[in-house]
Amino acid sequence: MATREEVKPKVVEKIASVVHRQPAEIKEEDKLFEDLGMGPTVRKAMALPYTKISEEFGGSRVSQSDAGNLKTVAASIDLVTKAANDKKSEEL
Repeated sequence: MATREEVKPKVVEKIASVVHRQPAEIKEEDKLFEDLGMGPTVRKAMALPYTKISEEFGGSRVSQSDAGNLKTVAASIDLVTKAANDKKSEEL
């Protein structure tokens, strides 16, 4: 089972690379659009890297819709943690 503490640095690192900042500069309370400049298209595009993180833990994919609706770094970490702990549908 993936813990939030395991997922957080991976999500923060991915967000940091997209917004051209150092991971240490990214705070959980940062708003993706207002603070980090991640528009709707960029937030939707994060579905792929978020899915890759989730799959590292044997989790399910993150939809573009879910990724696009995220508002904060904390919400992004929570979504990926939840997906990482969902079993893939092929295993059902």
